[in-house]
Amino acid sequence: MQIPEQWFFEEWWKKEIERTFRESLIPIASICNLECPVCSSKGFCVEDYLYKHGLGDPIIISVGKCSKCGYKNVDVSVAEPHEPARIIVVVAKPEDLDSLVVKNSKAAVVFPELGLEMWPGPASSGIITTIEGFLVRFKEIIDSLCKQQDVDKNECEKRKQMIDWALERRDRCSDNERYVMVLDDPEGASYVYGERVLITALTEDVDYLEIAREAKETIRWVEVNQKY
Repeated sequence: MQIPEQWFFEEWWKKEIERTFRESLIPIASICNLECPVCSSKGFCVEDYLYKHGLGDPIIISVGKCSKCGYKNVDVSVAEPHEPARIIVVVAKPEDLDSLVVKNSKAAVVFPELGLEMWPGPASSGIITTIEGFLVRFKEIIDSLCKQQDVDKNECEKRKQMIDWALERRDRCSDNERYVMVLDDPEGASYVYGERVLITALTEDVDYLEIAREAKETIRWVEVNQKY
């Protein structure tokens, strides 16, 4: 099930920025009199902040707002972007759900085994959250979609059950219950801070289920060899 990104973030992430991060943000730049992407006025301002989270390189958070129409947009990126990359996270233990995800506005998020996809649009937003945060938000949106008359109710219920199953790994996660989150970023401005993270080149021909299978095999091989 592919979720439109404008439903995924809406005002939720913008409020989270103001509520959670505002006190720990360091202002580094401000540009005004830019053209608003919605109303085309020159009332759009962008403020850049540096956020030091203690897990690795700092993060840049850009907050844009139009003084004319009220349009808001938020983007995030690592302070030192890398090459275009595919970031693969294997959820093998409960703590993997807490892996910090920095998703740039141009990045796509896919949970292959769960049948969940989120692809960026022209007014995409960046976000800082966890793998569990993505799953919870996916479920909230699917709950809303299931109430509409023109959707496949069976498909909705199936996806909700898959998300519930994934979130239950918080309490138990056996070796054959591992699943994967894939973050495709053409700008290399995203990152995931976790234990079971693989970073590969970004390719056009994609079989996400095969990517997930190979990633789980790789992580198992690493874990086995670390014991010796």
